[in-house]
Amino acid sequence: MRLLLVLSCVIAIHSAALNGTEEKPEVITINGAHYVKEVLKTGIERPYSLAIDAATDTLFFSYTLSDSEEVLRSAKIDLESGQFSDIEGLQYGFTQTVDQEHHVPYIGTSKGIYKYDYGNNNATLYAAPEADIWEVYYNGVLFYSDFPSRDLYTVRDGVSARFSELNETRRGGGCAVLYKSLDLGEEIRAIAADAEGRVHVCCEDGIYKVDKARAALERVFFVDDAYGLAFDRRNWIVYADAKSLAYLKPKQL
Repeated sequence: MRLLLVLSCVIAIHSAALNGTEEKPEVITINGAHYVKEVLKTGIERPYSLAIDAATDTLFFSYTLSDSEEVLRSAKIDLESGQFSDIEGLQYGFTQTVDQEHHVPYIGTSKGIYKYDYGNNNATLYAAPEADIWEVYYNGVLFYSDFPSRDLYTVRDGVSARFSELNETRRGGGCAVLYKSLDLGEEIRAIAADAEGRVHVCCEDGIYKVDKARAALERVFFVDDAYGLAFDRRNWIVYADAKSLAYLKPKQL
């Protein structure tokens, strides 16, 4: 009887393949190139603030706990193996960035900035212990903004200082450039640069690239309820929608 059941399953699978009912991977075309969508993880609420450590091919991100809209948790996924794990040692992880030179991830939480240690999959407090961190970004030095003031700071050797060059969206006397006007309720959910330094924007209806010549955003591909965006060292795209994380890999011809 057990053998008959196994044979029945094999025949059913083979028949489905012959009839063309086997599910085909989604293919997305970007600038004439074709990419296969690989789903990294599903069943997570609003994955947000994606950051990739290029040296280890590790994706860091935050997600909302299913039983609460107010509580977020930081996690990571190995892009090669697909292994997922929450990050221990912190609560309310909200935003991530990576020092690519030293491959050190930093995580902003409601109670300061934490530094991640690969050795024990743990994060320890690094700076700004009293601050509710709104955003973190690393570019030669660690930057962060706090909530609710949204003031900008830098961190050097664990010590915070107000960033004096920025004043009311102007740096060094330059004027801000408007790329997109937002209607009531619209959101820009992430900004990321690819491996060649080209800036991309994640909006609710998809991924856009910044066209500096036209001072406009040009949509790269559509995503229903997009939440996050990052690029790996090969310039492959990882993005999030409201319930999952996906990896775009070049289609093999």
